[in-house]
Amino acid sequence: MEELKTQLKQHLAELQVSSGTILAEISKTGQQIELIERLLRVSDSAGAAEENSPATPASAGDAPGEVIRQLLLVAGRPLHISEILTRYVATGNRVPGKGTETNLLSYMVRDPSFVRVAKGTYSLASGDKPLVIPGKRKKKRRKRRRKRARQTGTQIAGNNKTE
Repeated sequence: MEELKTQLKQHLAELQVSSGTILAEISKTGQQIELIERLLRVSDSAGAAEENSPATPASAGDAPGEVIRQLLLVAGRPLHISEILTRYVATGNRVPGKGTETNLLSYMVRDPSFVRVAKGTYSLASGDKPLVIPGKRKKKRRKRRRKRARQTGTQIAGNNKTE
């Protein structure tokens, strides 16, 4: 059984490496298609209209959200944002902005297909039911503190209200 476990782990590692290569190739091919489409538009319009129009957006395959979605699909489990960033860069894509985890998060929080399952860990949203992330306890403590202050008749620092 241990030998089988070791073989399966090796196979999984090989698949993860090959998936990174495949995702990089998909991205590269998408970029090539976009360049060909631009060339066709330039040749059709003789270049005059193209110079005055704004740049066209990247194709859906190049969008950070789409690449992250593919990474999470391949992984088959929730990933920490640092692991998402590492895999994103490994696909050959450039991280928008300063290239930090926060830049990827800005795309993920706006897209309802991603959910936060734990602190810094994200997954694809399932259609079943949304995951509930427990809120911070800070607010609860504050309420308890105020309640105790009212009972004892003391005033909380920074609170100018008098009862």
